Amino acid sequence: MRKLALTLALASVPSLAAAQQWPGVSGQITVQTAPPPPPPPQQPVYVQQQPPQYAPPPPPPGNYAPQYPQPMQPRLNYNLVYGPEPVTSGARIQLVVGQSFNGMGIGLALAGVAEARSTSIYSGAMLLGGGVGAVASLLATRDGITMGQSSAINFGTLFGGLAATFTAVGLSRTIEGRGVAGLFAGGLALGTGAGIAWASQSPLSGRVEFASSMGIWSAFVGTHLYLATRGYGTWDDRGSSNEFAVLGWSSLGLMAAGLTAGVLLAPNVPVSAARMRWINLAGLGGYTVIGLSSLLLAADGSGSNALMAYSIGSIAGLGGGLVLGYFLTQNTDSYWDRMHEGVARRPGPTLSVAPGGPGGSPGLSFGGTF
Repeated sequence: MRKLALTLALASVPSLAAAQQWPGVSGQITVQTAPPPPPPPQQPVYVQQQPPQYAPPPPPPGNYAPQYPQPMQPRLNYNLVYGPEPVTSGARIQLVVGQSFNGMGIGLALAGVAEARSTSIYSGAMLLGGGVGAVASLLATRDGITMGQSSAINFGTLFGGLAATFTAVGLSRTIEGRGVAGLFAGGLALGTGAGIAWASQSPLSGRVEFASSMGIWSAFVGTHLYLATRGYGTWDDRGSSNEFAVLGWSSLGLMAAGLTAGVLLAPNVPVSAARMRWINLAGLGGYTVIGLSSLLLAADGSGSNALMAYSIGSIAGLGGGLVLGYFLTQNTDSYWDRMHEGVARRPGPTLSVAPGGPGGSPGLSFGGTF
């Protein structure tokens, strides 16, 4: 055993010497007795994304002269020929003034019905009636009123008074003072009520003026036709028992026929109140020039000839003036006609949907006209 141990020891000596000569064989053993420190936290990295760059589309061929802004044209939201009509303070003032006179007339007529003996009673009745008419019209129009509605009420009052007057003339041989006063008060009240019913339909002022003009000028023609027959000698100088009845009933009938025809025709007649007033003024001018001139020219003859010349001349002058006024005022409503045509031709609202958002981004694009 000793020999074997010695032999092993001697054999290991050259091996150790050779091991000392091996190149690159070195090392270090580290024994870690504690855990390593945690690594430092990493900072978040922000990446800035650049938006995609799109080249603008080339401009279309054409004239690239500088465009200057055009002045804005005012466009009203109403039309005085075709409607709707605006609520105005002028219409309210017109109604208050007209109904003040209406109240004064009714008050005076009621004082006559009561057969008042003192003039102070008539004066007080007129003042009281005028105040009631003004206050009532103010309270009734707190929410506003259009010119067509105001004209309808006032013209209703006027035609009620004219109807009462013609009726009183037709009944002149059978009615007395108290009955005439009551008839006049009733006519004003009924005419005002009819005008209120007409105003509830919201008529346009031009159509009210047209229908009212038809009624007034028809009554004018009826009266002058009677004067023409009077001048022709149909009635004797002593007067016939039905002479005034013919005057009253014929004027009343023609006025009612003209007013009815005007109301029926008005919806088909595109005319403004301003143009209708100019036409009426032209008719009044024709009556003044031709009718009164005829009376002056025939003044040297007999009374019947002068009366007949005046009557026929007045009717002819009225007709000629109305026709002349119609042709002279053809361009009066041209602005309202153009406005109506523009509204009628304007296309209705449209809506279109296209894929893709602005700048080529994903999405949907909506477009339209309103």
